[in-house]
Amino acid sequence: MHPSDPLRTYVAHRAERLRGLLEPLLGARVILSLDGFENVADVTVEAGGLTHSARETSNADIYAAVDLAIDKLAAQLRGSEGPRPS
Repeated sequence: MHPSDPLRTYVAHRAERLRGLLEPLLGARVILSLDGFENVADVTVEAGGLTHSARETSNADIYAAVDLAIDKLAAQLRGSEGPRPS
């Protein structure tokens, strides 16, 4: 699947929200595909010697799959920050 320019822009914009959770963000890879009738988004980011990834599917459209994967990854990253001082 070759993404359109608007889809590329959308993915880049959505992935930017991960930058605030990971410093320094060394790289990000997003793979978009179709599995039968499901749209699949695989998102992998590298930062600080660690690799984090999320895979989500959506019957609705590829944009929904991207949203779900980015949100899942953001939740993982917020959870890995450890306890916050009060």
